[in-house]
Amino acid sequence: MAISLHQQKNSLKENNKMKHLFFYIAAFLGMLSLGSCSNNNDITNDTATTGVDVTLNFEDYNTTNTTRSFINNVQKEVVDLGDGLTAEVSISNDNKEVKPATRATLQGGTYYLYILDNAGALLHKYTGTLSGNKITWTSPKSKISLTNGTYTFVCTNDVVTNANNALQVLARTNNPLIGVTTKTISDADAKVVLSMKHQSARVRYNIVSYTNEGSGITADIVADASQPQTNGFSINGTANTAQDINASTTASATIPTSGTVVDSPYKKEYNNASAYEYFLPGTAGSGVKLTFTAGTIYGKTLTGKSFTLTSLGSLVRNGSYTVDIKIKPSLLYLYDDGTIGTLADKGNRKPIGAVVEEKTTTKQGLAIALKNAQNGTTYQWSNSDDLNNDAWIDWEHAQVDYDGYEYTWNASRTNDGSIKGNEQVKFPAFYIAGHYNEELTAAGINVTGTNVSKWFLPAVGNWISALKVLGKVNPPQWEMYHHLITDDQLVAFNKIFTDAGGDDIPNRLKLSTTMLERGYGKLYYIQSWGRTIQRAHYNYQDAIRPFCHF
Repeated sequence: MAISLHQQKNSLKENNKMKHLFFYIAAFLGMLSLGSCSNNNDITNDTATTGVDVTLNFEDYNTTNTTRSFINNVQKEVVDLGDGLTAEVSISNDNKEVKPATRATLQGGTYYLYILDNAGALLHKYTGTLSGNKITWTSPKSKISLTNGTYTFVCTNDVVTNANNALQVLARTNNPLIGVTTKTISDADAKVVLSMKHQSARVRYNIVSYTNEGSGITADIVADASQPQTNGFSINGTANTAQDINASTTASATIPTSGTVVDSPYKKEYNNASAYEYFLPGTAGSGVKLTFTAGTIYGKTLTGKSFTLTSLGSLVRNGSYTVDIKIKPSLLYLYDDGTIGTLADKGNRKPIGAVVEEKTTTKQGLAIALKNAQNGTTYQWSNSDDLNNDAWIDWEHAQVDYDGYEYTWNASRTNDGSIKGNEQVKFPAFYIAGHYNEELTAAGINVTGTNVSKWFLPAVGNWISALKVLGKVNPPQWEMYHHLITDDQLVAFNKIFTDAGGDDIPNRLKLSTTMLERGYGKLYYIQSWGRTIQRAHYNYQDAIRPFCHF
């Protein structure tokens, strides 16, 4: 099958008996975007000729079903970064793209078109560049003559290298593309369509933080020596695994400070995502490590903190992933304006409690007061032992009683229909806890956050939550009269309050609104010096530590 260049009239006349088509590749037009072929985001000839029509289509990311099914099975991973910070790492699939992206990101640079005959021999190579809205094939510019027959057309962008007609795709190069089609050219059908396919998976890193955006955050992402570094292809576009190479690679990511901000009455959520970087298919997240090289957040440095991206699993070609890295301080405080945050970014706010549970769309937040009510003065639970209209039979059930607020402020939870939080004589402990806001006001702290509930005397479950989350107490089994809290845990627990100007837990603290059904010792209290939870009679005198919702 012969192919010749016809640049002279004489040569055209001498060959006028040969059936041929003229293929002139000059300025290809197209809007270059991340959109799909169905949206006409193609590059086509911008001049009408009698030659071959060539169209380049660009596939969308995440059109591979295996990517979606993989991501749906990924679990969140919590990493202790140290220095009071944790990172909740999760992977999400980016949505199929429908909006245009910058041309340089998707299709910019130089393109190469290779034309092979039916036997696989290379006949022609064309080079083109992007200029404005046009991609112009610059070398050669002459018309070519193809006899009717079958040809293979291979198109690549400039990040796909060609070494002696062996194509190579390297990891960490920006969006390598290869398009291949085999087409039988005839007088009746001279249209060639090339689908430009992504040869990598792309990954970006989204730092999610609360109340504090962080600044100057950069990171190195290192793939170890067992990960793919080079994928080989023959000049006809088929994979050539003999050229594949595994080797360590490194890329850097910079986290901007111009992402999205989600405001709520109680906290701000910042999302700041890096640009995409590109990995070869088969890269295993277990072999990729992210190490922060600079940056601060919540008043603490991130430099040197690192974790492995195990949750990525095995990356697939054409997959588009976002690694969400939710960086949280291990401790948040509730402030007078109803927001939460760390002490490092309190500004003019005044802390009023330590956060036990953050607020969600379905559940209220929970906080414990920084100080003991009335400077630790002790009070009776009540002057009667027949008060709650519901009571727990045993300790097992008491552990899951979280109704401290209801016992304090709901009249239906009292036998005589009174609201305990308003009964200073009958229920002094409830009253003191419920009126803690008045103490704050007297101390010059005006709680303006409308999302902050009335304060209340906690139930057993409320206290156990505080011990688990703030005190890091997690015994094999929660039992009365057993040492549940170590000396170190109690010191760390108390430090949470004293660091914010609060009080240590006193030796005896009125633990709970939870009431047993019968017998002596119907109420529970915490005895900090003995590290235990115990039972006592209703008229025992104990200190009060209020809780609130937000």
